[in-house]
Amino acid sequence: MIKNIKKTLAIGSTGSSTGFGAVDALLNNSELSFSKVFACDINPAYLIAASHIADGYIQLPQSQIEDQCEAIAEMLLFNKVDVFYPIHDKEIKIVAANKHIFDHYNIIACCSDEEAVMLSSDKLLLASQLKETRITYPETIELNDCYKVSTPVIIKPKSGVGSKDTFKIFTQAQFDRIISELDDQWAHFIIQKWYDEPEVTVDCFVDPELNFVRTLCRQRLETKAGVVTKARVYTDESCDATALALADHLGLRGAFCYQFRTDHLTGSRPIIDINPRIGGGTAMSVKLGMNFPAAHINYFLGYRSEKLFLRPKHECYVTRSFSEHVFYI
Repeated sequence: MIKNIKKTLAIGSTGSSTGFGAVDALLNNSELSFSKVFACDINPAYLIAASHIADGYIQLPQSQIEDQCEAIAEMLLFNKVDVFYPIHDKEIKIVAANKHIFDHYNIIACCSDEEAVMLSSDKLLLASQLKETRITYPETIELNDCYKVSTPVIIKPKSGVGSKDTFKIFTQAQFDRIISELDDQWAHFIIQKWYDEPEVTVDCFVDPELNFVRTLCRQRLETKAGVVTKARVYTDESCDATALALADHLGLRGAFCYQFRTDHLTGSRPIIDINPRIGGGTAMSVKLGMNFPAAHINYFLGYRSEKLFLRPKHECYVTRSFSEHVFYI
C-alpha cells in the first residue's frame, strides 16, 4: 500500500540524467506518494525533460553559490515545498553547508552532513581518512608533489565530477606534457595508480540507526557522455559490508555510490571514487526494483525502506536509450 505523504518534494539538477532518474523514481515508486513533485534546474523548463513528467517546475538561480541558499530556500517556500533533494555534487555541497537555512524555513534537506560530503568529495582528504581502515583506496598524492612517476597512473581533480579533466598516463613523456599543459592548475589535481577495467559502480543505501544496508553492482560495458548505457548488473553481498564501513567512517547517510576496479596482481578491489549521491546509472537499479532515490527520501523523513528493495536473484544486463520530449512555447 502506498503511503500518501502530504508533503511537496522538489528535486534539484533535474537537467542531468541523475536528476531525471530521481524524478522518475519518486513519481513511480511503490511505497510513498507526495502531494506534488517539482523538478528544479537553472535552465528554463522547456530545456529540461524532467519538467515534462514532474507535477511542476522551479527554475533556480543561475549560479548556485553559498550566498544564494537563502534565495533558493525562499523560492522553494513560495512553492510550498517541504522536502528538497539536491542531486548535483556542487548543489549537495552548498545545501549540506547551509542546512540551517533550510531548517529555518522548515524545509527538509535530504543530504548527508557537511563533513561527510566534504570528505567523500575531496579525493586527497578521502585517502587520508581511509588510510587507517581496511577499505582499499589507492595511494593518493598531490600533483605538485610529484615530478617522476612509475606508470601507469591517472591524474584527476581533487574534487572532480565523472571523468572530466582526467588523464591516463602510461609514459613519463605523457606525464611531462600534461604537467606543462596544466601549468598553475597543479594544486587542484591529484595523482593515483591506474587500475585496468572493468570499472564497477555500487549503488548503496545505508540506514545506520537500523543497521540496514542494500547494494547493487553495475559493471560498465558502454558509456556515453560519462553515463553508462550498457551494464552487467549483479549483487555482491561483500559490498554491503563496504557500504556500512564507508557510512561509518565518512558519515554518509541514505543513498550514495562508489566505484571500484580490480588490482589483478593482488586480487584486491580498490575504491577509486565515492559520491555522496546516486549516480546517472542508478535508474538501472530502480528498473530492477531497487529504488535508491525513494529510500533516500524515506531515510530523511524517518521512514523504513525495506519494501523499496527487491534484490535481483540473478545477474542481468541492462541497456538504456534516449527518448524525446517536445515542448511548445
